[in-house]
Amino acid sequence: MRKVKIMFMICFCLTVSGCDKVRELVKANEHKNEIKTNFTQSQALQDNGNSTEAIEKFKQIEADPAASNQQKASALRYISLSYYELGDYPRSGDYAAKAASYYPAGSYDYLVNMADADLMQGRIPTARERLEQAVRINPHQLAANNVLGLLYMGDNGKQYADFDKALVFNQAAFDIAPGRITQIVLVRNLIKVGQYSTAQTNLNELKLKHPNDNRLRSLQNELDASRTEPKK
Repeated sequence: MRKVKIMFMICFCLTVSGCDKVRELVKANEHKNEIKTNFTQSQALQDNGNSTEAIEKFKQIEADPAASNQQKASALRYISLSYYELGDYPRSGDYAAKAASYYPAGSYDYLVNMADADLMQGRIPTARERLEQAVRINPHQLAANNVLGLLYMGDNGKQYADFDKALVFNQAAFDIAPGRITQIVLVRNLIKVGQYSTAQTNLNELKLKHPNDNRLRSLQNELDASRTEPKK
């Protein structure tokens, strides 16, 4: 009888221990899913222009011990982009360099993030070289197309402006990831190369999705003014 009791206690302990491990695994898996959900929500905030709120949510993801290195690196890059949108270029560069540290030197993601850091510190030729190398590695990724498109729009200095070349990268960026930010840049570019009808079509789409975006009103004014300007 005593042996039966002992065996029962051993089985009970093993069962409880097993249940605890199962609960821990379920809880860990649920938390990983929460991180993925939070990441998607943070991306939506950033794409809709809520940069400050997006930064806070991405910082929470980056600080979460359960987040993967890839999630942390991606969160850092989005923080960098959000600070860029807010005009805080030093912080944007700092976070880009932090993101780069998660990747092997010379890889696509390393090159893109280091290029962002270079841009924020005025090393434009170095950044351009890194970005063009990244596009050669993978021409179908968003980041390098997006940043090169902005560089050739003259955002980092008018001396680097080449609107026809910019359109190649900005169209690619929009095709890869159609969203508010990539479409706004595309409209800017289309205006610069005189494709006013296509610019208006894209701008109308943006207005339907983001009716309260003041930036779109400015773009409409720019488009209207460009249409009436005498051709050079």
